[in-house]
Amino acid sequence: MPQIQFIDGLRFFELAKAGKAKGFGVRKGFVITDKKEYEGEARVIEFTISTPSVDRQRDTINIEGWQLENYKSNPVVLWAHDYQSVPVARSLAIWIENGRLKSKCEFTPRDVNQFGYMVYQLYKGGYLNATSVGFQPVNYSINEERMGIDYLEQELLEYSCVPVPANPEALVSAKGAGIDLIPLKNWAEQVLDNWKDEG
Repeated sequence: MPQIQFIDGLRFFELAKAGKAKGFGVRKGFVITDKKEYEGEARVIEFTISTPSVDRQRDTINIEGWQLENYKSNPVVLWAHDYQSVPVARSLAIWIENGRLKSKCEFTPRDVNQFGYMVYQLYKGGYLNATSVGFQPVNYSINEERMGIDYLEQELLEYSCVPVPANPEALVSAKGAGIDLIPLKNWAEQVLDNWKDEG
């Protein structure tokens, strides 16, 4: 992955207004409104990962502006934009359809990466319902009326399975459904340990 400093959309807006946003990456979450499982294909789910709708930070992403070539050469799907961990899935295909950026991804087998398998089970059971794209803005305009950014062209770097808007009740239900959440607990402990170490 390229060494890019990621910032949220509001910070990008502030820097863009000051003419200082060049070189920063942005992450945008998307609540999944449609997902499709493939019969006969193990651990494969199709997601919509981006739409042109105005988001909570008053930004839009032009679907036709996605640059996907570099991503296709390394189509990783991460957990929570964690660049230090192994991918939880790989994108088998990524395309634009009906004004949406879509991806068909295959999660890791349990014996290869138990964490990735657990993430698949959480999506399959409806306990996780969000993804997030990590991208490098290429061309954008400031929308003063809406006080947001219109991303016109952007390079997809990766997309991630993310726990938001999952909540503790959803995880309790997932555990009750027999989904092994120990990999998630171990991941959270590792993140918290590293966070303490970094001050």
